[in-house]
Amino acid sequence: MKIKSTFRAAKLMIMSLMFCFCAFNANSQTAEEWLQRGETAYDNYDYQEAIECYEKVIKLKPDDAEAYFLMGVAYCYWNEQYEKAIECYKKVIELTPDNIFVYFNLGDTYLVWKQDYQKAIECYEKAIELEPDYGYTYRSIGTVYLKSGNISQAIEYYKKAAELGDEEAKQWLLDNGLSE
Repeated sequence: MKIKSTFRAAKLMIMSLMFCFCAFNANSQTAEEWLQRGETAYDNYDYQEAIECYEKVIKLKPDDAEAYFLMGVAYCYWNEQYEKAIECYKKVIELTPDNIFVYFNLGDTYLVWKQDYQKAIECYEKAIELEPDYGYTYRSIGTVYLKSGNISQAIEYYKKAAELGDEEAKQWLLDNGLSE
């Protein structure tokens, strides 16, 4: 009888140690490891898992702009949580105001998901302020004007994008008989 209770106590101790080790191991991951896990989950279309990983990064490193940025992207695809994505992008702007890519994504979110053309243009114009020679931004503004029915403005921006080497803008102009 005493052997059984000693065996049971030892078994419980081993199980407790294993539980503590597993819990410690799960919590001892670095922010970089959580970021990598989030990227892997995102690549596998598991947006909820990706967001959970990015939240763990932020818990460890509250000013990690990359985690906020990637979480914003994941929110756009997971249950179409655009408002949360916008919040993430705004946090990235707060942390890294010269990051042109966040202005692209924020502009794209306003354009594609929210159909808020004015806010999309504001984001793209800010990107142009930061990087005036990037054709994608001009094409994006052209797309806003195209969607809103302002064809002449759209053509102007597509031409500028094409001048800067944007292949999609060049193709659009060619397809519409507007290239020289």
